[in-house]
Amino acid sequence: MFEAEEIPIWEDFTRRGRFSEAQLVRAAGGSEGRSGIQDYLLHIVAADHDAHEEHDSDPRFRAFLAKAEKLQPEPPLVWFGDTIFERPPFRRPRLAPFGIATLRALGATGSKVL
Repeated sequence: MFEAEEIPIWEDFTRRGRFSEAQLVRAAGGSEGRSGIQDYLLHIVAADHDAHEEHDSDPRFRAFLAKAEKLQPEPPLVWFGDTIFERPPFRRPRLAPFGIATLRALGATGSKVL
């Protein structure tokens, strides 16, 4: 579902310079793991906060989110901020701020993604 519905939105936002990076990471471990629940990290580097708001109000994302929320046993944790340090130095322009969300899906295991 994520690949079919959210990736085309990411491609649109990246093509238009609204996102410079977008990653979905399946957590393999950590301090907050619970049995039967798969955690994901969603990392977005957006042009600015307006780009984040534009994404979150996009009708395509709203439709995806309505379905994805049914798979989440609790609301996501979300953070915004400015990069302080990073290594190695990147040669391409870096945009800020970035946002990170942790998503949880019930019974999501193996290669199943939301």
